[in-house]
Amino acid sequence: MSFLSQQLCIVDSNSAELGKYFTDPGHATEATLAAARTREIGKFFNPDPNAVAAAEAVKTAAATSAQYRVNDTIAATGAPGGVFTLPGKTLSGTCGYTNVVGFGLPIPSAIDSYASECDVDLSTLETACTGSTLNSVNLVDNLRLASTKGSSPTMITPSVSSAKYRTRVGGYEQDVVASGGGAISKTSVYTSGTGTCSFAVAEAHWTLTHDGAGSLSSATVDLVYAEVYHPDGSAYTSKFTNIVAPSTPPNSLRQKFTVTFVKTGDTPVPKSGSPGYVVGAPLLAGYSTENTVSGVTKTAVTRLTHGLPIPGAGPDGRCGVNYKSTVRFGMSQSSSCAVPLTVSGLEAYCGGATSSGSVDDYMDIIATTTGVADAVHPDSPTVPLPVQLTDGLLYATATDGLTLDAKTTLIAGWADASYLNVADWKACSSSDETDCATVVTGLTAPTLAMAWDSDTRTCSNVPIGINIDILTAKVGTMDNPQSRVSRVELSWEYGSWTYADPYAASSTRQDFMLKSTVRFVEMDQASAEGVTPATPPIFPALPADVFFPFLSAAPAGGRAASAAWWVALVVAFVAAVATSRHEHH
Repeated sequence: MSFLSQQLCIVDSNSAELGKYFTDPGHATEATLAAARTREIGKFFNPDPNAVAAAEAVKTAAATSAQYRVNDTIAATGAPGGVFTLPGKTLSGTCGYTNVVGFGLPIPSAIDSYASECDVDLSTLETACTGSTLNSVNLVDNLRLASTKGSSPTMITPSVSSAKYRTRVGGYEQDVVASGGGAISKTSVYTSGTGTCSFAVAEAHWTLTHDGAGSLSSATVDLVYAEVYHPDGSAYTSKFTNIVAPSTPPNSLRQKFTVTFVKTGDTPVPKSGSPGYVVGAPLLAGYSTENTVSGVTKTAVTRLTHGLPIPGAGPDGRCGVNYKSTVRFGMSQSSSCAVPLTVSGLEAYCGGATSSGSVDDYMDIIATTTGVADAVHPDSPTVPLPVQLTDGLLYATATDGLTLDAKTTLIAGWADASYLNVADWKACSSSDETDCATVVTGLTAPTLAMAWDSDTRTCSNVPIGINIDILTAKVGTMDNPQSRVSRVELSWEYGSWTYADPYAASSTRQDFMLKSTVRFVEMDQASAEGVTPATPPIFPALPADVFFPFLSAAPAGGRAASAAWWVALVVAFVAAVATSRHEHH
């Protein structure tokens, strides 16, 4: 019986008597309630008094400690309420001081959001320009952060690690530096005659460094400035007479804020899941980079900061080199932006020639401001606009002025791929190593040539965008499947642009739309199957030579042979017992 009882065993049990669960309390009667009243009221359990005392001691020590705990507010001067607080959305979407920064907790808290965003109403621009977080003096210069919770902490002065000025038309960026070099914080200035606010903060990205024990050691911020205009002012249209401006300037400026906590000596590498992707997280992308030192060549992946981008719209709906939309895993999307062209500009662009009023001239326009040098986007009229807007990313043809063209673009198959290991980014066929499904095959020049019809003022076969198809698959257990990227393919999106108004002045520009799409497709996979272990044998397996030397050779072992010998042995034993009883009788 002892031997046979070991052949079957209980793998798991939900028995109330043996498991982790309470026994069934049964029907509660009045007597049950009366009996319960005689015991301590208001508590389901009588906690261990020693454990309670220990917990209270830990709580008291933590409350009186000078070190920050996770989610503790960070004391600050020059901040509302005396704690480090950033603007966030109110119920109306406008900015308000709603984002209290908790120690150790990033902003935003979810990986499916790039930043915390809110809108600044520009109807009060005259006061908001210098009296709100549009002014980096209020946001950065006047701020001091307490290094600890102690009574006399060291006050940390934030430093500006980078500053850029972004034009509202075209979205170009130039570095903002001091006369002696180095990034600086600029004071915003309001010009009442034109209703213009120069150097308004559009984005602020904070990095807070700590020692891992609850003390802050430094604070840095990356700033992006913009020039904004009062909605009722004439500055917007007058400043951009020779470019193109909306008939009505934007009524608000969208500000973006992020906070990242970093331990001293660590370099944070954001992920989009571990190991599978989280729906809504950025699709990790980069391009391979080689470096040769002492004759040894090593390859790594230069990751794109915000994942794979496609062209997006700026504040006025127009295209710009720094207006991009991040591709997010599992979310099919379409991203559009407008390109303004005169009828002569459309004809010139359709012919692929550089001429006054053509689309490449629009791309080259820079709205300058005092103290910021002009910058011109590369003039590449023969390169499709979607390629220009992503600086050549996903384009296989080398082109002057586009820094990301002709590079090998890779999409991370797994959401925690290491940039140091190229194999984490390549999903290659075992039989054909040249077929690497997540190494993107770059687009070549469009095969369809643009054609101009002067009668209808239509340019046909315009490459208006890039279509990206992404195949995904699930790996792992049924109750916790992990999603990965299995293949990526690109194609051109074509369209026709027609100048609609036959009576418009020659200087009037019409908006023509670019559109790029991303489609996630799930792989057709067989239904997941459970894995069941083999049934254990009734009799234990014996070695093939168990009867040696009585048999010179035994059948090659296995369970079947051993079981057969056991059956023969049992039959012989039963026969011997029966014979013995018969003789005894």
